[in-house]
Amino acid sequence: MKHVALLLIVGLLALAAASAGAQAINKGGFSGTLFTQTAVVPNNSSVDIYVTPSGVKALKFILTQVCLEQFSAVELTGTTMGKIIVPDLPDHCVTFTPGLAIPGGETLTFTESAGGGDTSVMIIGILSKK
Repeated sequence: MKHVALLLIVGLLALAAASAGAQAINKGGFSGTLFTQTAVVPNNSSVDIYVTPSGVKALKFILTQVCLEQFSAVELTGTTMGKIIVPDLPDHCVTFTPGLAIPGGETLTFTESAGGGDTSVMIIGILSKK
């Protein structure tokens, strides 16, 4: 009986961990704390802009917008997600509606690879409890 209870607990923990990336949308949007992070990506270089919270009780990060100061060959990547976006719109921003759920422990990195010069970058998102 103890083995069955232990297997049930392990199974429930695994299920909770597997569903941690899912986010609840309430009345058309997420609830939480608005988060903004900026950085400068040096010419022909990379910069880690943010590492998302990790752990069972960690806040979840929902990416809502990525902006560049100027159009340049800059891309945003995640350690497990790979290439996320290269903004090339006239206003130099890309908006994710309702948002892009980023896995816990993900390092978000901007890279400038075409010699376009130093570029200011910004990510905006929501840190959510759910």
